[in-house]
Amino acid sequence: MESMGSVPIDFEMGTDPINHKQSINKYFALRLIMRYSSKSGVFSYLLMGIGILMIVSCLFREKIVSKDDLSAITSKLSGFGLRTIKSYTRHFSSRYRTSYFVRLKSYNNDFEIMGKIGRDFDMENFEKDLHVGDSITMLVPKSDFNKISTKRVIRIFGISTNKNTYMNYNNCIDDYNNKGGFIILGIILLIVGYFLMQRAKNKEDLNRLAFQQKFNEE
Repeated sequence: MESMGSVPIDFEMGTDPINHKQSINKYFALRLIMRYSSKSGVFSYLLMGIGILMIVSCLFREKIVSKDDLSAITSKLSGFGLRTIKSYTRHFSSRYRTSYFVRLKSYNNDFEIMGKIGRDFDMENFEKDLHVGDSITMLVPKSDFNKISTKRVIRIFGISTNKNTYMNYNNCIDDYNNKGGFIILGIILLIVGYFLMQRAKNKEDLNRLAFQQKFNEE
């Protein structure tokens, strides 16, 4: 008597080579059913895990809701332009990203205009009006400013001079807090993952029952 999961399987392992071969085929058929169900379950749990991570990361991210959450830095330009850098995720895997960076003479940091936050950055007029050595004021998160001596990349939430504004901090804050899309996507992944998990479980139960009925008939 040998059991696979909760399904008892009684193989007649006699000397008849035909019966012996049929028993082995039935055994591996059930093994395939269990393996398929296991893979489907892993994929559904993966989707649900990603969905939960997206929701949690949006709900518990750093709060930046007004200018009071930003610090002003005034210095002279030493360089600016698009660059590709290597970064590391919270899981310590590396990836490359391309962003617009600003360098200041008084700091060794890379000041970055990050994707979604800097959508209203007026790059054309910024590069046309300003040159290395010109003075600018940038707004950065206070949490970044407090670590400016140790943090290499500092996020930019606003850029201006005495005459012009090239990146409005109000728009940047709005974009930063516009996280509804990620939460909705996370919820969708959570629902789809749960649906796939239930479907895989139901299919496993049906396949196991059909296999058991056919095995008993034979």
